Amino acid sequence: MVKDVQLQMNDLGKVDLKVGSVMECHKLVDSEVLWEAQVDIGEKKPRKIITSIGEYCSPELLVGKKIVVISNVVPVKIENSYSEGIILCADNGEKIRVFEPANNVKPGTELEKDSFHENSGPILDLQIDNFENVELKIGFVSDCQIVPDSSSLLSVEVDLGEKASRKIITNIGMDNPELLVGKRVIIVSNRNQEEGDIPSEGMILCVDEGQKPRILETFRDVSIGTELFFQT
Repeated sequence: MVKDVQLQMNDLGKVDLKVGSVMECHKLVDSEVLWEAQVDIGEKKPRKIITSIGEYCSPELLVGKKIVVISNVVPVKIENSYSEGIILCADNGEKIRVFEPANNVKPGTELEKDSFHENSGPILDLQIDNFENVELKIGFVSDCQIVPDSSSLLSVEVDLGEKASRKIITNIGMDNPELLVGKRVIIVSNRNQEEGDIPSEGMILCVDEGQKPRILETFRDVSIGTELFFQT
């Protein structure tokens, strides 16, 4: 699933990621692998999302879970129904599972591509080829320091299971950056950028609850370097 392209910022800006809460989930009639989930993403009524993740576990295990979905995808007809979103999953090469954020966040909370994104805004008619080049991986924060002469920039050393750690610059800002050390985070690993003369070897996903954005964390039982993908 490694992608040999450098992600462009206008590609990433089109993807509208939100935290959802699974209210109901059941197998589709006459299918062993397709689930139909009712997902609360902070709207007036839940979204109906159909996914083939049922090949890997039982639907009742998803009820009550927090998940991450693409909310602005064009509804796709699957069997005799329509799916109104796509679920983010994790694949460590041995097992596929639905990705669960560790943060205590409300349904409908938007994910930010840290604060260095160009605000092109999501589009309403997202097609699959708008996000197929997005490479997301689980990283482990081994060090985090405030960039000298900066009040908001952080230099974050992230282990992605590669030969060397990545240095990622983010302006998420933290009063105590050492609190980030030891956390597992989500990295856009094929998006390099530069802030002034400081290169950054990726981007960090954050959650924005309308106040100060904070880094999106994942659970410790998800292996470093695990790839994330959107399961249809």
